[in-house]
Amino acid sequence: MDYTIEIRDIEPIRIAFMRYKGLAYEANKVFPNVFKSIRGKTNSAPFFCYYVMNPETKYGELDLCVPTVETPVGMELRSRK
Repeated sequence: MDYTIEIRDIEPIRIAFMRYKGLAYEANKVFPNVFKSIRGKTNSAPFFCYYVMNPETKYGELDLCVPTVETPVGMELRSRK
């Protein structure tokens, strides 16, 4: 199978994020916590940032990211560009 890879430079964006380790398809259950921490004030669409993923078990390590200018409230949540 052939893949096309495109590398682009983009402007930095500020995000609120939460590190998640577990089954990828269960990450959606945790994602609402990120929205609650910024009181729903987003700048764009949320996204996942994958670091490690086992293709067989679907267990991985990823960040649940939401673009925002708000400072997240909560011990497990942080912000960065």
